[in-house]
Amino acid sequence: MTPEVKRWIIALAVLDVVLLVAFAVILVAGGPATSERERTPSTAASSAGEAGSQAQTDGATTQSPSAEPSGAQSPSYGAAPASALDLPQFQLPSGNIYCSLTEDSARCTIADRDYETPPGQECEWRGNVVVLAADGVTLPCPTSQPTTASAQMTVLEYGQAATVGPWVCESNQSGLDCFSLIDGTGFALARASLTSYGPGALAS
Repeated sequence: MTPEVKRWIIALAVLDVVLLVAFAVILVAGGPATSERERTPSTAASSAGEAGSQAQTDGATTQSPSAEPSGAQSPSYGAAPASALDLPQFQLPSGNIYCSLTEDSARCTIADRDYETPPGQECEWRGNVVVLAADGVTLPCPTSQPTTASAQMTVLEYGQAATVGPWVCESNQSGLDCFSLIDGTGFALARASLTSYGPGALAS
């Protein structure tokens, strides 16, 4: 065997070893990467499935309240004027009309009036006290003759409004206007007249 042939044989052997080493490196490096890539879609699919399940759960939770009957919901009042005062007792500047507001009603008294007593129960001084409550406008029979307001009572100036609960009363130069934020029932009271309006107005 000539020296030249030996050199070729050695070169081929070295090349084979290099190729085997390179192939082994590719297998080692590529195996986990391929395995990781194969696992990635499964993880993504699993995450998507979990997200879908969560979305379905949230949707069911969101829809549950709408399945309740509307009657189960708490009633909400309308909005009183932004400038309205939280004032449970007040009198108009003249002192002839004064009111007491509670969560249950608005009760106003007029000491001197020129209007006739509205139809209804006959009793002395009926028409001098007006009450606005959940059942509408009523005219109770006072137990004594109404007088003017106390000088110490807060004055609700013309253009101002007072509110307690669902009741709002507005003072103006023509008299007093009180109404309900629930259904709009109300009354207008002045020395010359008493009128009521809304679903709970006085029977004519």
